[in-house]
Amino acid sequence: KTPMSLALGVEYQFTAKTTVATTIEWFAEQSTYEVITPRSNNFIVGSAGDYKDSKDVLTIKDGAATIVNFAIAIEQALSKTLTGYLSFRTDFETFQGHEGQLEPIAINNWDIYHTTIGIVSKKKDSESAIGLVYSYGGQSDFKQLANLNTFERLQGQDFILASENQTSADYSALSLIIGYTYFFK
Repeated sequence: KTPMSLALGVEYQFTAKTTVATTIEWFAEQSTYEVITPRSNNFIVGSAGDYKDSKDVLTIKDGAATIVNFAIAIEQALSKTLTGYLSFRTDFETFQGHEGQLEPIAINNWDIYHTTIGIVSKKKDSESAIGLVYSYGGQSDFKQLANLNTFERLQGQDFILASENQTSADYSALSLIIGYTYFFK
């Protein structure tokens, strides 16, 4: 499912060489819904061989909170053939308010911030672009996916799926953008 959204963007040319653009987008809340609903059947859980109803164990539900994302960008003419770009945008998580009601579908549920810088070279029949995107985010109460605690492993427990802990997680990515456009006549 995709939530309803409303967006508004504005572009303003400050000088003959400098343009600033901004946008804001609101995403509506999505009520809880079932993504996958398996048919009822016996399902073996754990090493003890306990049976549970597969519909109870394997049903996947999702939902989304209302969020607002925004972006701002600056376009600066550097010469007749070169234009520079600088931007910042948000990618906020939608899981807020669903803790305890749903298990998250995604591995991460954190806010991510993106900063982009790039340059475009214009020729008669084409444009070449190169840029970098740095994305970062994190979560202070991240639910650990696996427990690699040596002490629990030495005690003979199923250490990978043993007790889950709360931890912090950081996200950081650097992306290279390369583009080429040829204008057909």
